[in-house]
Amino acid sequence: MFRFRKGVAGAARARQGACPLDPMSGFFPKSLRRRQLAAMFSALRAAVLRGHVPRSRRLRLLAGAGSARVLLTALILSTTPAMAQDIGRAPHPGEVEAWDIDVRFDGLGLPPGQGSALEGEEPYIRLCASCHGDFGYGEGRHPALVGGSVKQLAEHGPQASPPKTVGSFWPHAPVLFDYIRRTMPFGAAQTLSDDETYALTAYVLWMNEIIAEDAVMDAATLAAVQMPNRDGFFEDNRPDVTATACMTNCKDMVKITSRVQGGVTPE
Repeated sequence: MFRFRKGVAGAARARQGACPLDPMSGFFPKSLRRRQLAAMFSALRAAVLRGHVPRSRRLRLLAGAGSARVLLTALILSTTPAMAQDIGRAPHPGEVEAWDIDVRFDGLGLPPGQGSALEGEEPYIRLCASCHGDFGYGEGRHPALVGGSVKQLAEHGPQASPPKTVGSFWPHAPVLFDYIRRTMPFGAAQTLSDDETYALTAYVLWMNEIIAEDAVMDAATLAAVQMPNRDGFFEDNRPDVTATACMTNCKDMVKITSRVQGGVTPE
């Protein structure tokens, strides 16, 4: 923090005249960019607010000439379109495409490619089995992909503890492709090809006895898969809040009627 303050003060003394960062001087160098100002202001603000200097000196430090100029200039550049219009650029189509990889529940966004459970066995054993188990029942605290049933969910209700897996709980097959594509394998997300992702998706569906082992999954066939729990979800159109604040004759005790799994329900 001392070195940072010394650098700011030294730069301020060296300028002595019109400050390049001073909006009152009427001079804004073309090389000035928002990220430079943001980095300088963030470093100063973090050092002050984290208590690296005595409380009695924080106000003076924040009000000092160098930091005040940086703060005021950053505020002007971030809120004045005329000054900020040259900052950044429009993304290239390839950059947008690299981020636009989500797949909707009905299959919209599924890419070209295909794969079957027969093709998915090898990458599953190599990349997935160490966490999810050879047969999908999970290893240790890692989640199971297989097990449970829609019947168990219906009989015990969502507050009970029947296994919620791809086969028993997930309502749409394309969501499985989307999840694997974006987040798996653990620690190396988005390294799978589209064909590998289709094959792994097919393998997980096959382990849950939803599709045949030789069934080929692609954008059309995956969207057409009928998941066992496809009718287990419904639109909850109730209003968010129906109760009114109790001001008189309130209940002496509140009874907890259900609990969230994981022990997060307060006592």
